[in-house]
Amino acid sequence: MTATTLPRNPVTIQAEIDQLYPAFNNAQTAYRMATSDCLEENGICMRCRGKGTLLETHWEDGMGDIFRHYTPQIVKCTACDGRDDSAKVEELLADFHGEYERLYNEINALDNEAAISLRIEANPKGYRVRVTAKRAKVKHGTEGLCFWVGQTQYGFRVGFKTDAGETIWTDLDNVSPVWGA
Repeated sequence: MTATTLPRNPVTIQAEIDQLYPAFNNAQTAYRMATSDCLEENGICMRCRGKGTLLETHWEDGMGDIFRHYTPQIVKCTACDGRDDSAKVEELLADFHGEYERLYNEINALDNEAAISLRIEANPKGYRVRVTAKRAKVKHGTEGLCFWVGQTQYGFRVGFKTDAGETIWTDLDNVSPVWGA
């Protein structure tokens, strides 16, 4: 049985996310401000944001006020007379959107990695574990490959096999996964 490679410690990952958030918020604010300024400077309609169309909703009454519903309709923008500048908008905002999107994707990837790490922490079956509780009957620092996690009359327990081939049974709270770099 071989151990699966573990992702990094969720605490380390969260620290990286916390470091990225200020830069992400700045990029997001710069993108929003640049969008408005850039569109205005280049004569692009602010109402439809260069698309030439708007989504409007029209409320319709049916049988009095009992069956009131709305129907969305795409209508031509009256401010710019339906001029489609969407290609120009994409070109103008590409530089601002790049940094924002890069940071967004990086934070998203780290969030996914942290979620995986937290799931492994709850159920380390198939991963290397280390005894971290000093109160455990097993020697502190003992490592092995976890082959069983389950609930018994004593609570959640794990079974793992050390590199020497010894099988050890202990509480789930007494072990933690061996995190990667």
